[in-house]
Amino acid sequence: MLAALKLGIPLQLPYLSPAAHGESILTGVNFASSASGWFDNTATHFNVVGLTKQFEWFKSWKAEVLSLAGPKRGNFIISNALYAFSTGSNDWVNNYYINPPLMKKYTPQAYTTLLLGFVEQYTMELYSLGGRNIAILNLPPLGCLPAQITLHGHGNQTCVQSLNDVALGFNQQLPGVVDAMNKKTPGARLIILDIYNPIYNAWQDPQKFGFKYARVGCCGTGDLEVSVLCNRAVPACSNADEHIFFDSFHPTGHFYSQLADYMYSYAKPILLAPPNP
Repeated sequence: MLAALKLGIPLQLPYLSPAAHGESILTGVNFASSASGWFDNTATHFNVVGLTKQFEWFKSWKAEVLSLAGPKRGNFIISNALYAFSTGSNDWVNNYYINPPLMKKYTPQAYTTLLLGFVEQYTMELYSLGGRNIAILNLPPLGCLPAQITLHGHGNQTCVQSLNDVALGFNQQLPGVVDAMNKKTPGARLIILDIYNPIYNAWQDPQKFGFKYARVGCCGTGDLEVSVLCNRAVPACSNADEHIFFDSFHPTGHFYSQLADYMYSYAKPILLAPPNP
């Protein structure tokens, strides 16, 4: 959302918002469903909407855009829009590592391969539906999330290396998948946006980036609270801008603002360059 403001466009309405109809949808819509992932199985754990259903929403949005704007302008909007896949963390911390049958079925490497298959599947589906400017965010340092340190750190207050390793394994293989897709998507620009290093670097040296606290979030104890556990009845810190994380999983607005600046400066020259031949 902050990236949208950086680009000078309005915040995207959630697809299910009653206001997400008419002219308001022509500047973008947010199809995301919190706690979902690349793997639809991840969404079932929290009764949220997986990517398969999100793509059904996208198809409905596309049809409404074409109806509102007409074929020529509508297709221009669809092909010139910037699309972002920001997902994947839940596939690990809220599915694989809490799902013994899944851990028995897949080694971490095999599960990574499965997830990368979904990356290709959904990216190519978006391309087939008219998307041409597509950003894929890699995984953050999962072992540095406050909740994961609490749950898997065995009392240590540092990042959990085994969780960071699975994120790095995915991230190291992602460029090969994206490079292969770039070779078969004429007219497109497929890019990876790195969020691992900005978060990891800030965690390792928070003062350098203007923060005081990396280990705990602003909400409650900062160790484990997330989502509905952060509410009006739960105390929060006095200054969220001092924290990298707001809850035990998600960064603060102040950190997201820095991340948006970083991603914008990285993506702008790529998106202004000629598309794939």
